[in-house]
Amino acid sequence: MAKHLTDDDIHNIVSTIDAWSHNDKFTWGRLCERLESHCEIITNRQTLQRFSRVKDAFDLCKVRTKFGAPKKKKGASSLAYAQKRIETLEAENGRLRRENDNLLHQFVTWQYNLDGLNISIKRLNRSLPSRDDRNESD
Repeated sequence: MAKHLTDDDIHNIVSTIDAWSHNDKFTWGRLCERLESHCEIITNRQTLQRFSRVKDAFDLCKVRTKFGAPKKKKGASSLAYAQKRIETLEAENGRLRRENDNLLHQFVTWQYNLDGLNISIKRLNRSLPSRDDRNESD
């Protein structure tokens, strides 16, 4: 039975997607199989698609794997490892840029809507209460 996914699970899922080889066929089913065998996360496509981070990472990986791996020059295995590491980091970097853009867009939307409600930036930037202050009010 599928469990609720935590933030750590989502991080592990998008990391698994980022590390997906250009040469391996990439589908929701194969992703779920790999998550179960490597990360011990039992889930399904419908659950994964509910998370925008996972869906965006999946879409980016689907495009990346569609065109296959770039042609590699013959060389030492350390070069092959370095190439794989670079591909993984580039995939992660692209995904993180997209997530950052989405968060910036969300922030601007919130800022605009709060301005319409006459809530000032000064009020929004107030410090969070300390744990002691929160416990006293309980």
